[in-house]
Amino acid sequence: MLILVAGMIPALAQAPSAIETLLAIEDPVSRVAALRALISGAKPSEMVEAREGLAASLAQVAEKNLAANDIEKAAAGFRAAIAEFPMKLSDRFFMTTAIRIPQATSMRGYRSEAIDLARLLESRVADDALKLAAIGEYYMTIEAPGDAIRTLEKAARLNDKEPQIHRLLAGAYRLGLRLDEAIAEYQLTIGRNPGDNRAYYELGNLYRAHGALTDAIELYRKQLVIEPRHSPSWKGLSLAELGLGRQVESEAALAKVREISAAGEDPEMDVYLQTQLAFALLAQRRLTPARQAAERALVIEPRYAWARIAAAEVELASGQYFEAERNLLAAQQYAGFPTLFFTLGKLYLAVDDYDGALEQFAKAFRYQPGEQFVTTLGGSREVKSGSLRELLAREHRAAIFLHEPPTDPETFRIAEALTEMDRALRGTSREAVSVATTKFLDATRNRQSIRALYAGQRLLAIQGFATRAIEVAEQALANAEKTIELEGSLRDYPNYDREGRERIIRGRALDLKGWALYKAGREKEAAEVLLEAVRAYGTLPETRRALWHLAMVRESAGNLEQALELYIAGYQPGTGAKDTDVGRTVIELLYTRLHGSREGLEERLRRSADGLPVGLLIALGALPPESAEPPPVPVSPAPATNAGGFERKTGIVIPRPDTGKPAAPSGISLPRTDPMFARSRPAGAPEESKPLKAEPVILPLPPLAMAITDPLTPFFNQQRFFARWDGLRLSAEPEMPPPPVATRKRRVLSVDPETPK
Repeated sequence: MLILVAGMIPALAQAPSAIETLLAIEDPVSRVAALRALISGAKPSEMVEAREGLAASLAQVAEKNLAANDIEKAAAGFRAAIAEFPMKLSDRFFMTTAIRIPQATSMRGYRSEAIDLARLLESRVADDALKLAAIGEYYMTIEAPGDAIRTLEKAARLNDKEPQIHRLLAGAYRLGLRLDEAIAEYQLTIGRNPGDNRAYYELGNLYRAHGALTDAIELYRKQLVIEPRHSPSWKGLSLAELGLGRQVESEAALAKVREISAAGEDPEMDVYLQTQLAFALLAQRRLTPARQAAERALVIEPRYAWARIAAAEVELASGQYFEAERNLLAAQQYAGFPTLFFTLGKLYLAVDDYDGALEQFAKAFRYQPGEQFVTTLGGSREVKSGSLRELLAREHRAAIFLHEPPTDPETFRIAEALTEMDRALRGTSREAVSVATTKFLDATRNRQSIRALYAGQRLLAIQGFATRAIEVAEQALANAEKTIELEGSLRDYPNYDREGRERIIRGRALDLKGWALYKAGREKEAAEVLLEAVRAYGTLPETRRALWHLAMVRESAGNLEQALELYIAGYQPGTGAKDTDVGRTVIELLYTRLHGSREGLEERLRRSADGLPVGLLIALGALPPESAEPPPVPVSPAPATNAGGFERKTGIVIPRPDTGKPAAPSGISLPRTDPMFARSRPAGAPEESKPLKAEPVILPLPPLAMAITDPLTPFFNQQRFFARWDGLRLSAEPEMPPPPVATRKRRVLSVDPETPK
C-alpha cells in the first residue's frame, strides 16, 4: 500500500482514547463510518485528528479500487477524501497522505485523473508556498509543464525569498521549453543562495545548450567548488570540453567520475550521459564511437526516446536506413514530440519517400500562410517560426542540452519547401503552386530529378496543371545525369548500376511527360513520348506503368486492338477483390467489346503476369528484333548483407543495413538482439532474403541496477512513458522518478525571441 493509515496520523500518545480505538478498526469501510459518527459530535480539539483519520481511511478505500483498476470509483473516493481534509494541513499529513493521492493514481497509469486530483489538492493549500511547490514538483515528474509552471509561479509569489522554489520554477520553465525564463530563475536562485547545491550545475547545462561552452565550464567548476564530488557536474564538464574539441580534458573529467564515486560509478552506465555523448560525437562525424555510445544508452534504457533518436541519427548518417527507422518506431511507443516525428520524416526524405515524410511532418508541425511553421512544445506551448530549425531548437536544447541539431541546412530547406508545396497544392492559388513548386525543385542542386518526378505527379493530380507538369518532367530529364552519377543514388533500387539507374530515371521522366502531354490534349506527342519511355525502361518492371499510359492514349485515338494488348501487358493486379480492381475492370470491358465475351482473357492475364510479352516489346522497339527473351536487369554486384529491404506502405524500398557492428566497448556487453524487437539470428548467420518487418515488439525487461544517484538529465518528452508508468516498473517496489533537473541562463545569450525580457 502506498497510503498507510498508521503513517498518516500524528502520534497518538496524547490523542483521546476514542479516536485511537476507532483508528484501530481493521476494516476501512467500518472505520470510515465510525469516524463520521465521531466527527458529528467531536470537540474542536479532536476535529483535526478525526478528519485526518477519516481522509486517510477514505483514501485507503479508494486505493483498493485503484488496485482493481476501477478508476471511476477510485477517483470519486480520492475526491471524497480530499473533501474531508482539515482546513489547515500539517506538513506530516500533507507528505504522507495528501500528495500521495495523485502520486498513487499516476503510478497506476491514470495520468489525466492524477492531474485532476492534484489540481483539487492545490485549492486546499492555496496559501502555503512550500506545499504548492511540492505539488509543482509532482507535476514535473509526470511531464505536466503547464500545471507545474502555474503552481510554482504562485508559490514564488507567496514566498519570493525561498531559493528552492525558484530552482523548482526554473526546472518547470525548462520542462515547458521556456529556456530564457529558466535561466533567469536559476540566476535568481543563486542570488537568493550563492551556495545553492545545484543551481550552478543546472545553469551550466543551459549555457551548454546555447553553445556557450566556455561559460558552461566555468559554471560547472563553481558547482564543483561547492560540492567537489558532484559527478553530474564532472559529466557536464566532460561534454563541454568535448564540444570544444578538447578530448584529453574530456576524458580526464570522466576519469574523475570513476575516482570520486564510492560505489564505483561507471559513466558508461549513465543513459543520459551516453545519449548526449552520442550526439556530441555525431556532430564531429566520429560515427563509430557515436554508435557505441548510443548502443550503450539503449542497453541501459531501451525506452528512452532521445537515446533512440541518437541511434537513428547515427544510422542515418551511415546510410543504414532500416536500422534508423526501427529505432524511431520503437521510440514512438513511449514518446510523441515534434523532434521525434521530424526525425522520422527526415529519414523518409533521405529515401525520397516524400509522402511518408509529409505524414510525419504533419504530426510534428503545421504550416500557416505567411511562411510560419507552428507546433506545440512541452505538451502545451504553441510556438511559431519561419524556420524549422529554430522551431525545433527548444526541444533538443532543453532535453539534452544540444546546441546544434544533427540535421544539415539542406535537409531543413527541403523539408520546408516540401511542406509549403504540399500546402499550396491543396489550395486554390495557381501562383502559389508555381512559386512553391519552384522553391521545392531549387531547394538544393542534389537529386533535383527525384524531386521533379514527385512534384510532377502531384501537379498532374490537380486539374489545369498539365503544362507545368510537362516543364517539371523536362527538368527531371535535364538533371538526370547528375542524379544517377553516384552508386546507390537511386534509393529504391540501391544495387542498380549506372545503366540501370539511367533507364529508371529516364523512363520515369518520359512517362511523366507523356502522361502530362496527354492530359494537356496533345495526344500525338504523348504517344511518341510514352513510346520513348517504354523503350527507355526496356524490360524493367516499371515498364508496365508506361505501357498502361500508352494504352489509354491508343484507346483515346481509337486503336482499340493495340490498346487492349498494351492494357494486358501493363496490367498490375490491385490489392483488393476482383470487383474493386479498376484496372481489371477496364480490361474486361474492352475485351468484351472486342470479342463479345471474356473467354480466353484469364489465360492472357496469367501469361502477362508471368513476364512482359517479348513480342510486344520488340514491336514497340523496346527490345531488338533478335531478342528471344528479355535480358537480365542491369545491376551491380552487392554484398549479401545488403541484398534486401523492407517496404513501407508507400512502396519505397529502403535497403537493409550491413550486419557488421563495431566492437562492443570494454566494460559492457552488448546483446545481439535489441530488447525492443523480436528479431535475432545466430552469430555469423547471413541476412534473410525476405524483407524484414520494422514493427517494434515490446518485451518485458528485467530489473535494472543503475548506479546513477543524480542523473545528468531526467527523462524528457516522454509523456506516454509516464502515462503508462504502472506497466514500466523497474523494480518490484517502484518509486516516483526524481523531479526533472532544470536550468537557466544569462540574458546576453537569449535566443528565444518570444520570451518577454
